[in-house]
Amino acid sequence: MNKTLIFARISVPAVRILTAFFLRGQSIIQPCTDLFHFERDVCFSTDYDTKIARLLANDLLQSYLNTEIQKIQDAIYQEEQVLPPKTKETWTWTRSKTDLVELIYAIFESNCFNRDKISLKRLVNYFENVFGVELGNPYHIYTELKERFNRTQFLDELRTSLIVKMDADERR
Repeated sequence: MNKTLIFARISVPAVRILTAFFLRGQSIIQPCTDLFHFERDVCFSTDYDTKIARLLANDLLQSYLNTEIQKIQDAIYQEEQVLPPKTKETWTWTRSKTDLVELIYAIFESNCFNRDKISLKRLVNYFENVFGVELGNPYHIYTELKERFNRTQFLDELRTSLIVKMDADERR
């Protein structure tokens, strides 16, 4: 850290006062005494060495904390960016968005992924990427699902289709 930055941080314009701060034996202002103030070596340090050291330490701490916060924010952002599986095939959802939201909510509420450690937003993002569909506001679609007479119409169709397939296989 250069000296101009240190002096700008202290914001004391008068050179006379600065020399009083940093030349041994020239103190014109007595600083507040800290617990370790009496333990300092008067031949080695001035009254304000500790103050400057604290300012520099606080700057370094602030820089370190900002870096760590940025790392955490980057990790959260990367966690929310769910990419589809790497495959040459592209799948397209051919049913309605309402059906896909019904399926997503059923999977989410059944805790099928990551032992209930996945957010609904991440799950929706994943399905949007895999099937190439933009769901917009899935909660709005979910509220529409709750207002339908048959709330689980698509899931019931899935169940019926699977039972019909199993019955047909048993008859063979």
